[in-house]
Amino acid sequence: MYSRQDRIGILIFGGYPVAFSPTILNTALFWANSNYRVDLLIERPALADIENLSSLIEVHYCNNHDAMPAIKNADVCVIGKERLARYRYIRLFVNRFVFLKRCLLKILGIYALIRWGSRFLKYMYAVNIFSKNSDYKFLIGFEAEGLIAAYLLSIVYKLNFYYHSLEIYEPPNNLTDQIKKFLEKIANKKAIFTVIQDLYRAKELMRANGIDKEQIKIMPVSLFGPAIKTRTDYFRERFKIPANKKIILYLGGITSDMCCLEVAAQSSSADWDDNWILIFHGFTSNINYIQKILSVSKSDRFILSLDTVSMRDLDSMTSSADIGIALYLQNNKNNEYAISSSGKIAQYFKCGLPVIVNAVRQNEKLMNNFHSGFCVHEHSEIPMAISSILMDYEKYREGAFSIFTARYDFEQNYNKLLTTKCWHRLFEK
Repeated sequence: MYSRQDRIGILIFGGYPVAFSPTILNTALFWANSNYRVDLLIERPALADIENLSSLIEVHYCNNHDAMPAIKNADVCVIGKERLARYRYIRLFVNRFVFLKRCLLKILGIYALIRWGSRFLKYMYAVNIFSKNSDYKFLIGFEAEGLIAAYLLSIVYKLNFYYHSLEIYEPPNNLTDQIKKFLEKIANKKAIFTVIQDLYRAKELMRANGIDKEQIKIMPVSLFGPAIKTRTDYFRERFKIPANKKIILYLGGITSDMCCLEVAAQSSSADWDDNWILIFHGFTSNINYIQKILSVSKSDRFILSLDTVSMRDLDSMTSSADIGIALYLQNNKNNEYAISSSGKIAQYFKCGLPVIVNAVRQNEKLMNNFHSGFCVHEHSEIPMAISSILMDYEKYREGAFSIFTARYDFEQNYNKLLTTKCWHRLFEK
C-alpha cells in the first residue's frame, strides 16, 4: 500500500483496558498485516497484559506504574466528598462552614489536576523519546488524552495524526476534566479526521468539540472476518454441559453498568427454563459485585467464568453458545448508543449468535432490518426473548451473520476509510 516497514505510533493514556479493546488491537493488527511496524504507546497496563498479536507490533508501557487492578477514572472532588462522609464529625464541621467546604473541594480539585498533570508529563517524556527515534509516518490518538498526546507530538515532529474516539463522556464537572476537555477541543480541530462509531455519537462529539461534519468518519466497533459458521463444544466440554441445554452467554466486563446483577437474577426466575444455562465470561475487579451475582443466580442454571481467553480462542469459545446478551444501564449517552460501540455485540454477530439488547431506537431499527436479535424494555423480559429467538433460531442466526458482514467486518470498514481523500493527507509531510 505504502512504503514497506514504515512505522506508526498509537497513543493511549490512562486506565483504558487495551487488552480487551478490539478496536485498538485490530487497528494495530491491520497496519502490521500491511507490513508496518506499530508502536502501542500505553501509559500503563490495565486489567490484563496485551497478548503478542504480531512480530511487527511492539507494546510500550510509558510510565513506571504497577498494573491497575481496575478501571478508575477517579474524580478527586467526589473522592473528597466521600471521605468527608466517612467521618461524621468532620462532615458536621465542614457543613457548618460552606466557604470552608468549597475551599477544601477546590484544593482537592487542584491536587487532582497536579497528579494528572505529572502523570501526563511523564507519559509525554517517554513517547517523545520513542518519537524522536522512530520517524513515525503518522500517529493515531485513542480517546481524549491519546489525542492530546498525538497533537503535542505533531507540533514537535511535524507529524499528521487522526483521532479515534471510543467513548462519549458526560460534560466535565471538575477542574481536571475541564482542562482535558479544553485541550481535547484544540487537538481535535487539528486532527486530519476523527473516527467514531455512529452518527448519534458523532453528533454528540461535534457539539462538544466544535468540529465539522466533514471531519467525521463513521466506523462501528469491528472484528476481522470472515464470520465463524462452525459450532464448537468449548463451553460444553469445559463445564460438562449436556447437548440438550441451550447456552446463553454474557461476554465482557462484569459491572453494574452492564446490568449483570439484574441479568443473573433472571436465572432464578420462574420463567427461566431448566434447559437454559447462563454463562458470564469476562473480567472484573469488584469481588463484592461478584458475590451479589452469585447470591441472586441459581447455581444449576448459572456459570461464572473469569479465566482470560486469548483473542485466538475467543471465536471458538463464543461459537459454542446459542444466544448473546448485551444489556447496558441506560444512564448516559455512551450506554444508549452501545449497538455500534460494543465489542461483545460484534463478537456475538461474528459467531452467529442472535442478541438480546436494550429496546432503544437504534437497536430496534437494526434488529428489525436484519432479524438478528430481540429488544427488551425490562430485564424480566429476557426469558421471553430467549424463547422467541429459539422458536425461529436459524432465521435469527442467519440474521446475525448478515449484520456482521454488513456492519462489523473490520477489514471491510477500515478499507473504506483508506479510500477517503482526507486519509491520504496523513502521509503528507
